[in-house]
Amino acid sequence: MISCDAVNSQLLEKAEVQQKLAELLNCSLNQLDRKYIAQRIFSSLDDRKTVEEYLHGQIWQKIEKWRQQNQDEEFLFVEVPLLFETGWDYRFDYNVVIYASEEKIYQRLTSQRKMSVRDIAQRLAQQLPAEEKKQRADYVIENEKTLKNLRDNIDKFLKSLK
Repeated sequence: MISCDAVNSQLLEKAEVQQKLAELLNCSLNQLDRKYIAQRIFSSLDDRKTVEEYLHGQIWQKIEKWRQQNQDEEFLFVEVPLLFETGWDYRFDYNVVIYASEEKIYQRLTSQRKMSVRDIAQRLAQQLPAEEKKQRADYVIENEKTLKNLRDNIDKFLKSLK
């Protein structure tokens, strides 16, 4: 499995990526950190489009390289948090949504990531509604309960593939 969030994190550590983002956002390297980037992309549609266009291209290159390196595997899983928003859903054989209610998302992000309600709302406003994602998915895996329950649901899904 490859995670777009993990690839994005790796990219943000690279000096050449930081330099390009500073150029795109017209800021100094000293200003550029994850919090600053998030503030800019969630408050300006133009900044968001500019940064996403650059980073998504970089992320997709990494995914393609990984897919080529693992082409002999029976199944390849790519975790794409913004799958439908990026328009990448057509690039995959099947699309799976792991679903949690908005209430559960708020609860988890405020307690686990210490995010503010305002920041969560700002990010969710940039995404498709969960119900639309569920309708567009080939499979939906419920994630309302415990981590063990989620793992059990994923195991059931994986067994259904075989």
